[in-house]
Amino acid sequence: MEFAPKVQFVRRGGADLAYQVFGNGPANLLYLPPASHLEQMWQFPLLTRTNERLAGMARNAMYDLRGFGMSDPLPAGGYPVEAMAADAVAVMDAAGFEQAVVWADGIHGAVAVWLAVHYPSRLDGLILNDASACFRACTGYEIGFTDAERAERRAFLQELWGAGASIMLLAPSVADDERMLEEWARYERMMATPNSALVAFDVAADLDVRSLLSQVSVRTLVIHSTANGLTPVSHGRYLAEHIKGARYIEVEVDPAFEFAGGGILGDIAEFLTGSRAAAHIERSLQVVLFADIVGSTNRAATIGDVAWHDLLLEFRSMVRSVLDRYEGREVNTRGDDFFVVVRSPSVAVEIARAIRANALRLDLEVRSGLHLGEIEQQGNDFAGLAVHIGARVAALAQPGEILVSQTVRDALVGSELKWTSRGTHELKGVPDEWRTYAVAN
Repeated sequence: MEFAPKVQFVRRGGADLAYQVFGNGPANLLYLPPASHLEQMWQFPLLTRTNERLAGMARNAMYDLRGFGMSDPLPAGGYPVEAMAADAVAVMDAAGFEQAVVWADGIHGAVAVWLAVHYPSRLDGLILNDASACFRACTGYEIGFTDAERAERRAFLQELWGAGASIMLLAPSVADDERMLEEWARYERMMATPNSALVAFDVAADLDVRSLLSQVSVRTLVIHSTANGLTPVSHGRYLAEHIKGARYIEVEVDPAFEFAGGGILGDIAEFLTGSRAAAHIERSLQVVLFADIVGSTNRAATIGDVAWHDLLLEFRSMVRSVLDRYEGREVNTRGDDFFVVVRSPSVAVEIARAIRANALRLDLEVRSGLHLGEIEQQGNDFAGLAVHIGARVAALAQPGEILVSQTVRDALVGSELKWTSRGTHELKGVPDEWRTYAVAN
């Protein structure tokens, strides 16, 4: 799922909430992330792999919490749990979910518990991931943060938010990776200003739904990482102990990598669909090909919407005819973009050539990017780092160019193809440096 799902807005209480709907699995899943930027997160493979895998298990709806990403700022004068829950219900309604499993991370754990007690008929289940019922310490609840600990964390966020502060809490195992830290810091800056992050922290610190836990009647799965530096594992254990019938899973990896393995995904799939089969990921070596029309916006403005619509339909028909001829598999298309999977590097290059040549007959210019790597398949969806690399290579291609990664070029050593080196590049959100080549003939 390389293309970011469309961002939509729903208005609630005078504010606009940004949300996305994606996936085609049998369940409905309302995902409440603690902090996000819906469009930018899809540029960061580390953050999107779980979403890509969930797409095969459920129809997912997720939104930016107020104060983060593309949603409006947090309201002045406080943001009680009832208002936060109303935002979640508004997104659920906008997505067309009569009933859904609610998955909540971090700050949203309290919101999900409140929903489970006050809207039990709308919930098909509850997944509490690295969540908490109450962050503040008080009598009988010593696992919460003291005022001194809260002040220390506020100071930490105020000083380091935007410089990768949260990676030290959520993915400490990669905090020494300079490129990863840079990407993480950029994503923090996209999500919120330091002040907005502090306001959200204060909102979380005021939430307390401990008294509601015994009233939760929907089936519940609690997952918590022992390495979570933001929400200690004791908070997850407390949730599981006080929600009747809750199943508890404790993992010993960074929160950012909790769902990298098949085991925990199997538990999620079973909870959502009743079967672990949806978590089964087929991996295979394939060529990913991305192709798009150059200058499509200007062309549409020049010839008008109706003529552009007709031309785009003709272009899509042409591409699909080429794919049928060479047995390429169309995975996704959005506007004038195509994402294709091909078994053979040489065939993939021929497909790119045929698309380019036929597009010129339509007076269109196309650029393409190819990468050979191992990809993950769940049903009709393809995901994995190789997909992201292919998309990044395509973004580097010049008008009319067929640009490939070194893995494609190396696989075709001995062929009659000629190559022009396009240098070494850092690909956004992807580790290491990547050498690229343009097909010269």
